[in-house]
Amino acid sequence: MLKETKAVLNAFGMSVISKAKSLAPRDTGALADSLSYEILDDGESIGIKFNGIDYAQFQDLGVQGAKSSAKAPNSPFKFGSGSGGGMRGAIDKWVVRKGLDGVRDAQGRFIGRKGMVYVISRSIYNTGLRPTLFFTRPFEKERRAMLGKLNKALNNDYENKIKVEIKGDNLIVK
Repeated sequence: MLKETKAVLNAFGMSVISKAKSLAPRDTGALADSLSYEILDDGESIGIKFNGIDYAQFQDLGVQGAKSSAKAPNSPFKFGSGSGGGMRGAIDKWVVRKGLDGVRDAQGRFIGRKGMVYVISRSIYNTGLRPTLFFTRPFEKERRAMLGKLNKALNNDYENKIKVEIKGDNLIVK
């Protein structure tokens, strides 16, 4: 029963999620709406888990392109297998939401929505996605601020547990 530790982790989780939601890229709001945390407590260990929509990590850390890693050189993610077709459906929906029915190229030729979706997805596949760090920045800032509080809470919980166990064993310590 790590009551103080759980309280520190809850405050940490709420603060990180609140700040990450405010920094999350806005299009449909699905990314920000998907962010949450949960305290994992099995009675012997305690931790915190952050949750988000399946593409949250890609938005946060970016993705290296298949031909260039300039946009996200430190990202653990990289395009490299397939043709980038997996993202075309999402890009098509984005194009429709933005009202981009078609555009003209440099020569004045009309490019329809499907062509535009292909060009955008190919560009993203080849050059990658820049990291937004919408989650990483608040997480790191709050983690540094929380470490001292967590250490104090763990010490207090440990001392309280020892007192309870000693009383439970009918031992008196003076």
